[in-house]
Amino acid sequence: MQAPLFIHIGTHKTGSTAIQRAFRADEKALRKEGLVRLRSCDRIALPSLDATELEAMTSSLREEAGGQAGRPMRFLMTSEGFSGDPMTGYADAPVVASRLRAATHGFDARIILFLRRQDDFIESWYTQRIHEGRSETFDEFLQLIRLEEMSWLRLAEAYAAEFGRENIIVRRYHKAFYPEPADLLADFCGIVGVRKELIARSLGRVRNQGFSKEAVELARFCNPHLDKGRQKQLRQLLQTISAKPVFSSYSYFTRQQREQLLALHQASNDAVARLYLPDGRGAPLFPSDVPSEACSRTTGTEQEPPLQLTLVKMLLEMKAAEKRSGILRFVMRVERAFHAIRQRHKKGADAVRPPGG
Repeated sequence: MQAPLFIHIGTHKTGSTAIQRAFRADEKALRKEGLVRLRSCDRIALPSLDATELEAMTSSLREEAGGQAGRPMRFLMTSEGFSGDPMTGYADAPVVASRLRAATHGFDARIILFLRRQDDFIESWYTQRIHEGRSETFDEFLQLIRLEEMSWLRLAEAYAAEFGRENIIVRRYHKAFYPEPADLLADFCGIVGVRKELIARSLGRVRNQGFSKEAVELARFCNPHLDKGRQKQLRQLLQTISAKPVFSSYSYFTRQQREQLLALHQASNDAVARLYLPDGRGAPLFPSDVPSEACSRTTGTEQEPPLQLTLVKMLLEMKAAEKRSGILRFVMRVERAFHAIRQRHKKGADAVRPPGG
């Protein structure tokens, strides 16, 4: 009997970080539940991978899976890299799928594929590039990709060609299907057959936190002037003070651009729903809501102060803290000096005191 293997391939910007960190943090509990994560093929999507390296990965994977003693296990592999390169619209997915099929021959493999509506995906992927230190504008970013290539049908069919359509599990990364942050992880637990209570510590946590459009623009401006360490510090700061709610839009596309993009992919999205969703016949793959162009900030409520004001307040508070710290250091120096004077005075008094006096 072939061992069950779930291969989570992303795509990018669909909660993969949350899934991976949750399952890594609670790995021991999941193992007791009969689920083991395999890591031997995490780099299988590398363009430079040759046949010898693929064979070595395959052998390592079998050794990793075979080393599990005791009761029968289910296995999990997870990497958004398994879906290919997002900058090309995952044009390399057939190659990666073929490698995965070769490496996992002998397993009862199922593919878990999360999809995000194309406009949301592209905007989120752009902001991820800014998070990572790049500085191009959104229009410049659009020149680097081909909007017509973002076909989720082509991506799903690439894996179906290797694993069979019946083994492709499609999920839609949208607030309509995951109203609460914990819902994504709970659903993933259901797919792989573990109780969500096992990752209770991770439920509700936001991983790879996005930040507001205003914060993205600030980071884009600052990135060329900062080294990698400072870029990371800025990212962490902006994630804290200007976080973006999950699933809210960045609104980089104009309404016309967004509608044109969605119309471009409507037929292929409908085909994904029809072929890969149990209840997909006649229903759209994604809700058709289109955010307003006027939505320039997506940090929660309109009452939140502008980011610049928040940063100015933080700088003033830091300055006040430095001043308080300076006063404290001065007081401590005075205390040390006074203590030294007392010690010298005491030594002098001891020196002039007559013996036996």
